Amino acid sequence: MDTDLYELTLKSLKQLIVPSKYEVEIIKINKKDNIVAYNQAMNSSDAKYKIYVRNGVEIKNKNFIADMIKIFKTNWNIGIIGMSGVKVIPTDADIFASATRIGKLNDVDGREVIFSDSPDMYELAAAIDEYLMMTQYDISWREDLFCGDGLYNVAQCVEFKRNYYSVAIAGQKTPWVLYREKNIVIAQDEKEKFMYEYSKDIYPLVSILIPTYNRPQYFEIALKSAVTQTYRNVEIIIGDDSTDDKTEKIVQRYQEKYNNIFYKRNNRKCATAAERSYANYSEVLHRSHGEYVNYLHDDDIFAPSKIEKMINYYLQYSNVSLVTSYRNLINADGNKSDFNGYPRWKVEKDTLVNSKTALKNLIMNVNFIGEPTTCLVRRSTINNNFGTFAGKSFDCLNDLAQWMQSLQQGDLVYIKEPLSSLRVHDGQKTNDLFIELVFKNDYFYMYTLSYQKKLISKDEFYSIMQTWLKRAEYEPQLLDWLRTQKQARFYDEDIIDEFLLLKNQAQNIVDKLIQDTN
Repeated sequence: MDTDLYELTLKSLKQLIVPSKYEVEIIKINKKDNIVAYNQAMNSSDAKYKIYVRNGVEIKNKNFIADMIKIFKTNWNIGIIGMSGVKVIPTDADIFASATRIGKLNDVDGREVIFSDSPDMYELAAAIDEYLMMTQYDISWREDLFCGDGLYNVAQCVEFKRNYYSVAIAGQKTPWVLYREKNIVIAQDEKEKFMYEYSKDIYPLVSILIPTYNRPQYFEIALKSAVTQTYRNVEIIIGDDSTDDKTEKIVQRYQEKYNNIFYKRNNRKCATAAERSYANYSEVLHRSHGEYVNYLHDDDIFAPSKIEKMINYYLQYSNVSLVTSYRNLINADGNKSDFNGYPRWKVEKDTLVNSKTALKNLIMNVNFIGEPTTCLVRRSTINNNFGTFAGKSFDCLNDLAQWMQSLQQGDLVYIKEPLSSLRVHDGQKTNDLFIELVFKNDYFYMYTLSYQKKLISKDEFYSIMQTWLKRAEYEPQLLDWLRTQKQARFYDEDIIDEFLLLKNQAQNIVDKLIQDTN
């Protein structure tokens, strides 16, 4: 213990005004293992109120004791109070780096550090900083989990909440405390212990949804990337449309080790492959319980920290309704490659994109946000089924439709780091000509609905409908040939008929827009 710093702290404590009918005892803790010592000190004293203060801290408010007791008596449910802390515990548990810090303090040079300036007597918090903590109830410190300085205070706040008490930051016109900053390093093993013990208490449930069909080798790679997420409070929902039991056997092996995997083998009868795929996509969502959901296509891969880094933006910024990231493109063998037709947006840092800007770019340019695997979605922005926009369900553009739906309710965060990998290979349905027509049909509806909802102007609508018509030019012989391909996996003659109908409608729309202009 630094004797000089101790004397400064002791001097400030002795100068505090003690309210009448109260008395103060000071217990000096010499032991290096302060969590054990905190328990020993707590159990050795029958005091109603206890102040745990770090060596070197100086309390400048002479009426500190009376002011703190007043807060406790105002709200009996408050169990622990600090001078600064956070509204939300970040997913890495580093509260000093949080964007939701609140409270006030003086630094060693006497400068005021103001995180928030509430006029109220107190602000409720998720956790408080460790340099000064005052309690009115005794809750044991978790000496069984922590021995370092990094997380014991955060854990103690969660323990108070487990016992149905509140955590608060004192309201201060000017800072009550001078804090000599200490370099606190969170040990990885203690972070692991913290996350294992408290994730379900403090972080929302995230559902990872894996619809799969006859890709056992790719599926296992995807599943492994889901179960190894650094974010702990997840459930994994699997819907299996496979025609054999290879995928089921893989899942059974993983279920022996992980208790958060929920599997269902589907035996539904569907008229078309597209109908089957949609049913599986929808069912895994409705079987899930997470406040946030992230689809994981059975041939794609999550980076280990994907959910942890994405959920952190939701927790700290209430105006965000969609979080995505840069993504890697990989080939059939899992090697990084470049492929045409998969636009990616490179940014220098994590970027907050205004919803109007994001929507306009999605409609008029390209889907720069990514596929379903790429985004973590707030469940409340999903209109019953994933991929419903303006009341219409989309098939091939279900991702774009959902991004449009979500972004009408808030802004977009685009993370610089690649947090997922999209696999491009010959077995994907995007290589099917019937699917190509469905894409065109979906784009027609996307453009017309966007115009109806006034997300784009009349001139912009005219421009994209002209572009759609140019891309809709097919030789009649090709469409006639497609009608004969009844053995194709995605055969559906209605797709061709709908495409021809929409092509006529598009031409009529363009003609009318030209007339209106003239």
